[in-house]
Amino acid sequence: MRAFVTGMMTPYSLFTVRRLAELGYEVTAAGCSGWDYAMYSKGVKKRLKFPSARYEPIRYADAVINELKNGNYDIYVPTFEDGFVMSYFRDEIAKYTKTLLMPFKDIMTAHDKGVMRDIATKIGVSVPNPTYVPKTMEEALAILAKIDYPVVLKQRRACGAHGQQIVQDPQKLIPLYRSIVEEYHLTDQELPIIQRFVNGPQICTVGLAYKGELVGQVAFKSLRTQPRDGGTTALKEIVDSPLAFRYDAALVKKLNWSGFFCSDYLTDETGDLNFIDCNPRMAPGIILGYNGGIDMLSAYVDLALGKEVGPLTPPKAGTLGRMQFLDLGWLLDSLMDKSYTFSMKVNAWKEWRDHRGQKIKDDVLSWSDVKPGLMLYWFIITRLGPLLSPHQGEVFLENSLFDEARFYAQLAEIPVKQAAAASV
Repeated sequence: MRAFVTGMMTPYSLFTVRRLAELGYEVTAAGCSGWDYAMYSKGVKKRLKFPSARYEPIRYADAVINELKNGNYDIYVPTFEDGFVMSYFRDEIAKYTKTLLMPFKDIMTAHDKGVMRDIATKIGVSVPNPTYVPKTMEEALAILAKIDYPVVLKQRRACGAHGQQIVQDPQKLIPLYRSIVEEYHLTDQELPIIQRFVNGPQICTVGLAYKGELVGQVAFKSLRTQPRDGGTTALKEIVDSPLAFRYDAALVKKLNWSGFFCSDYLTDETGDLNFIDCNPRMAPGIILGYNGGIDMLSAYVDLALGKEVGPLTPPKAGTLGRMQFLDLGWLLDSLMDKSYTFSMKVNAWKEWRDHRGQKIKDDVLSWSDVKPGLMLYWFIITRLGPLLSPHQGEVFLENSLFDEARFYAQLAEIPVKQAAAASV
C-alpha cells in the first residue's frame, strides 16, 4: 500500500507519516523546504520538494496532482493548510486516488471566524458577547471608539494567533487595529474581528466527522500556550467536556462535515464555553488523543477508503502531552518578562518542570525516530531571533499557510497562460 502525505512542517504531519508507516504504508512525503522536519522521519520512503503552498499555490497544486497521477497511491493525506489549496482540485484528485476533503467553499466557510460566529449563534453555540465583524474601516473605528473593556483583535482567517492582539487599554485599540490592517494588507472583506476578551481556561477539541456526524473526538485543556496570552498549546491535558462535544456535534451537523474538525473554546465567568474559532484540518490534539487511546488517523484512512467506521472509544482523561519546543518558548518568555518578579520567574520554572508524575510523550521527539527532532531544533537555532518575535508562528509555517488573495490571483492567471500557450 502506498500513501502520499503533504504539509511536512507540523507535529501532526510527522505523526501522520509515522502512523501510516506503522499501518504498513509506503509513505511518500512532500515538503516545501529542506527544513520541513517531518520529511526526515524513518517512516518516509521517498521525499519530494515542491513549490511553496503559500507563495505558489497553483504550481504547488500542479506538483501534487502530477505526483498523484503517476505515483499509483492508495491514499492522499494533506495535513495542514495545503489541504485548503488541494480541496479546490478535489475532483481532479479523485481521478487518481482516495482522500477525504471537503469542498473548497465549505473549508473557506469554516476557516472564516466571522462567518462561523454567525453560524454558531444561529444554532445555539455560545460565542463571546459582543463579537463584532466590521464590514468597513469606518464601521470598525466607530465600534472601537465606544469600547471600554478588554478585547481581542484577530484576523478573520488565520491560525496560531497570527495578527492577534489582546488589548487591555481601550486607548490603544484604534492604533493597534490600524497596525494589524496595515501589516497584513487587509481589505474591508478581511478586517479583524473585535471580540470581548474572555479570560478563562481554554478547551480545545479535535474531532473526526463523516457526513455531519462525529466519529471520534478528544477534548483537552490548554495548560500552557505559546504565545502565553493565547496561541498554540504547548502543554495539554485530555479532559471530559460534554459541552464542547455537544457544541462540536451541532457545528459538524450544520456544516454536514466530513474530515477533521478542530475547535477552540474559552470558559467565561459563568462556566459556559465560548466558541472562538475552528480549524478545518488536523491539529496537534490528534497526537494527544492517540496517546490517550483514540486512533483518529486510522479511522480517517478507513473513511477515505470507503470503509465503515463506528464510534471510536473515548480517550483516557488526564493524559498529558506537549510540544517541547513551544514549551521552551513559554519558559523563555516567562523568564525574560520584565514585569515578572524574581519569585514569579522561579514559580514559572517550577511549573515548567512539574510533570504530575507522568512520563509525558512529546509530539515530535522520539528516540526511535531522532532525525525529525534534530532538524527541528537546528531550524530553531538558526532562526532564534525571529522565533522570539511576535511573529514566531509564521516563521515555522512560512511556506505552508494558505494565502487566499494570492491563491485567487494565481488561479485567475491560468486561463491567460492557457490562451497564450494555445496561440504559440
